[in-house]
Amino acid sequence: MLRAIHQQHGDGCFIGVVATLLQIPYDKAFSRIHPGREMPPMDDYGTLGMTPEKSLEIMASLGLELQPANMKYVRSLRKGRTALILLRWRCMPTLLHGIVFDGETGNFLDPAEKPYASTRRDMQENLDSIYYVNHKPPANRRMKNV
Repeated sequence: MLRAIHQQHGDGCFIGVVATLLQIPYDKAFSRIHPGREMPPMDDYGTLGMTPEKSLEIMASLGLELQPANMKYVRSLRKGRTALILLRWRCMPTLLHGIVFDGETGNFLDPAEKPYASTRRDMQENLDSIYYVNHKPPANRRMKNV
């Protein structure tokens, strides 16, 4: 079962998604996504966004393998497979928002906190794409014996 990690910046949903999928704190996810960069103040907006292609590349480097799901409806998601849902806001088509579907519980984990969290209707109306997520340790890291 995944626990939602909420974004701490207005445009920090990608960091929140990565933190949720890896089950690490937001600041640790920020450090992995932006190595060597200092985290901006919470009220900073517009400096953390990135292209979907760059986001997918970063996720792969962190051991998150994404496979496009050939579905057009959020309601088609079922327990058993965790997924990344990308929304493209119709009112602002240049903005994307990421949400995690927890394959174990069937819950949607939105990194945006209420009252701004997306409803199922928001998700369907603004659906851009869905990717199944598999978590694999990155090949270039050694696994420690525990």
